Amino acid sequence: MIDLHTHSLFSDGVLVPSELVRRAFMKGYEVIAITDHGDASNLDFIIPRVTAACRELGKRWKIRALPGIELTHIPPETFGALTKKARKLGAMIVVAHGETLVEPVEPPVVSPPQPLSGARSVIAAPMSATRAANALTILDMCPPSR
Repeated sequence: MIDLHTHSLFSDGVLVPSELVRRAFMKGYEVIAITDHGDASNLDFIIPRVTAACRELGKRWKIRALPGIELTHIPPETFGALTKKARKLGAMIVVAHGETLVEPVEPPVVSPPQPLSGARSVIAAPMSATRAANALTILDMCPPSR
């Protein structure tokens, strides 16, 4: 098993990176990426620390721990430049955090928003490995910001 979208206490997770990786290892995971939420204000704080932890843990346990970042609520035109910066800092995975129905940032297109009949609460679910890989591919193709 692999998980390319996890969070430690460097963002909204509750575990230090080593406990997160250890728990994944004990559950039989072969690969885990630690992709805490980040933006221009904290990439240089999070990525080197997660990179160092992943490097050390990979020597100790039979699990591949990948350092990464989930770029969160940033202007779309900055994805290219921030992805490049994240890579230079050691991120092997870059995930795009999109807006969700439970945490919108932009005003709705339809004004006023119309409730859906029979709608249930929406809960943001973790991104699947396939979607994370697609986000990585898309971000790598983004031209750098000017």
